[in-house]
Amino acid sequence: MSLVSVASLREIKAHRGDKDDTRLLLVGLPGGGKTTLLSRVSKEGKGAHDMGNQKFHVRNLVTDGLNIICWDVGHGVYVDPYWRDYHYEKSEGIIFVVDASNESSFAESAKELHEILKSDKLSKKPVVVLANKSDLKGAVSEVKVSEAHVLHEVVGHEWKCVRTATANDEGIQSALEWIVTVAKHE
Repeated sequence: MSLVSVASLREIKAHRGDKDDTRLLLVGLPGGGKTTLLSRVSKEGKGAHDMGNQKFHVRNLVTDGLNIICWDVGHGVYVDPYWRDYHYEKSEGIIFVVDASNESSFAESAKELHEILKSDKLSKKPVVVLANKSDLKGAVSEVKVSEAHVLHEVVGHEWKCVRTATANDEGIQSALEWIVTVAKHE
């Protein structure tokens, strides 16, 4: 069985009409679990492939006619500004991955998130913050991740924080369902 259930995606597709593609930007600090998340979802999905290089990876997940394109564009200075702008402009939603077991990274992670959300090209795009690695000892709740990332001050974006763990697939499907459902399509 696919990690992302066919029944729920079929309902989402019906709600969205003819628009089959959802382009999501996957960002966060190094070590948060972005690439692991993509690999975990991809090996379960049909049509997954890696088109990236060392700077970014693209995963294309096709399930029941719904195409989810995730761009893992790396972090900060490692990403060429041209590619960052291109991916920002083409994205319909943002998945921001946080290592919930590493509270010492929260200040830097929060700063990165709020810098990303300042981009005009991401204006009004929904963001799901994944409190990832929640299965590890010392991991904090999604409420603490939300507070540490000052999500209550995010304006102009629908947002949600979801507890996830790639080791056991916890929360991944609900996070993907939410972001795909609320993503606005032009």
